Amino acid sequence: MGERIFGNGAGLAHRLIHRIGHHLGHSRHRGESGAGHKTEAGQQTGAGDESWNGDRYDRVSARLLRPLYRKVSSEVAAAAPSGATVLDVGAGTGRLLLSLTRRRPDLKLLGVDISPEMVRVATRNAQYSDVIIEQGDIRRLPHADNSVDFVISTLSMHHWESVRPAVAELARVLRPGGELWIYDFRFVSAQRLKDAVREEARFADRAVERVPVRIWRLPITPIVRFSLTASRPATLGNLVE
Repeated sequence: MGERIFGNGAGLAHRLIHRIGHHLGHSRHRGESGAGHKTEAGQQTGAGDESWNGDRYDRVSARLLRPLYRKVSSEVAAAAPSGATVLDVGAGTGRLLLSLTRRRPDLKLLGVDISPEMVRVATRNAQYSDVIIEQGDIRRLPHADNSVDFVISTLSMHHWESVRPAVAELARVLRPGGELWIYDFRFVSAQRLKDAVREEARFADRAVERVPVRIWRLPITPIVRFSLTASRPATLGNLVE
């Protein structure tokens, strides 16, 4: 019996990943006011739906995604330079940034999320830390040009309506040589990301690296990391010439 269960493990894991993605995505984008998100039926959602508010998402994500947050914060903590500014795009209720600040208190940690509900809960969660979380759209980030050393995003890219303007905005805020790490489910296609990267001068000479990320006790790697480094000034000069 154990062998049969293990033999079906990959299929079960695939179904579990899809259910987690649907559950988190569905709960996350209900209760967002003015963000332009719709349910699968195409209905505009509103902040009055108390059954799927930021507090409930916080409880669900804290339970289901704790292993992911630990993994991501561990990887970023090992790679970020001393005193770096790290921006979490689609920060949700701030759990990842709080995990990261415990590992690397020297980092300046910023978060942005399109949902006022998520920002409300994240601000409450981060009230005893130096983490700063703001409301904002990935297409119009509230950050200056060349102001961030490290951009991370977890389980957010598959919600982006258009990847190109998002990548353009991430390129704008990244300093030369900065890192962009996007974590998402393995079933998310990288093609739109690769196409968008080719359109950006700061990323044009860089290939998107796809790295499997093993979390949970599953026979497959449910999460992948798409990563690339922004070009430095000398490389940008060569592209312009």
